Amino acid sequence: MVNNAKYPGATKKHLALISPLDWGLGHTTRCIPIIKELLEQNIEIVIACNSGQKQLLARDFPELEYIPLTGYNLKYGIHRSGTLSRLVLQIPKILIAIKRENLQLKRIITRYKPDFIISDNRYGFFSSTIPSIFITHQLNIRSGFGATADRFIRKITHVMIKRFTAVWVPDNQGIRSLAGELSKLPGTRFLPIRYIGPISRLQPCRSFTSGGYILAVLSGPEPQRSILEAILVPQLHALNRPAVLVRGTSNQTRAATPGKNLRVVDLAGTAELNDLMCGAALVVCRPGYTSVMDLVKLEKKAIFIPTPGQGEQEYLAAFLGNAKKAVIAEQESLNLAEAISKTSSVTVASANMELYKEAIHDLVHSLNN
Repeated sequence: MVNNAKYPGATKKHLALISPLDWGLGHTTRCIPIIKELLEQNIEIVIACNSGQKQLLARDFPELEYIPLTGYNLKYGIHRSGTLSRLVLQIPKILIAIKRENLQLKRIITRYKPDFIISDNRYGFFSSTIPSIFITHQLNIRSGFGATADRFIRKITHVMIKRFTAVWVPDNQGIRSLAGELSKLPGTRFLPIRYIGPISRLQPCRSFTSGGYILAVLSGPEPQRSILEAILVPQLHALNRPAVLVRGTSNQTRAATPGKNLRVVDLAGTAELNDLMCGAALVVCRPGYTSVMDLVKLEKKAIFIPTPGQGEQEYLAAFLGNAKKAVIAEQESLNLAEAISKTSSVTVASANMELYKEAIHDLVHSLNN
């Protein structure tokens, strides 16, 4: 079973089965603080994920057990319309994946007999016989297809979410919300929902002095990750200041070329990324919600470039841009130097990033009683 030798004094009490969605790496990385806190609470952990997620998580948790779980492996288009079209065409694929992961989960339960399940946005990773917690910041999905489509999608997803025991929302309610309408409590009867506050795997930048460089962090499905890399690299080279690019992939195809002012990193582990972000004057990245939470934790200014056609990112970009919490730049018309000049007017958001520990403490307490 699980080896908790890294955590002295840990004894086998309860077993958690955790599985994050593989749509980008954000769902995976935001599970890291939850895993750490569960280990601190002497909970044994098994993680169900694909090989890419395992590669990332094993950097922080090499001693944990990983179960292969087929991912969704979604693809984006080259342009906004192409991404929207691809998402529509991949709806059957998504529904099949949800059904498949539930069948896989039943086999996993038979073998491991977990005491509870935590699913980060995997709609099929629930059990009718075991407490199942669903983590999401998207109670009100923004699809990019308009209000009518959003209402229809929300109706479907709410039916699926109701199959879980409880919902944890990594956000605050009200004026301190980072996700805006995305995480707003539905007006209809719903499951027990707990707002656990924003979460981040990164540590605060207490002892760092800015290195003055621009940090660009790439992420997300192809081909949009590569498209943004191709747009950013020449503009980073043209800056009259140091820059660092984290490519977010080990694939060397069309890899960025380092220059006099540009350092290139393929993949960065938690500690390395933490140091890079703390040392940066500002960060350029996608407005994925995990990235938003990371930047709030580190109190860093950001330039957000939403993925064209990715409704959630387009909404978050507009929401945070209108609140003057970040500078927003469109990918196809990106002028990085101009965007950097606008960051002086940005006010960095702040939040209590420790509330999730209370939720985990209460969960463990309920299991022990």
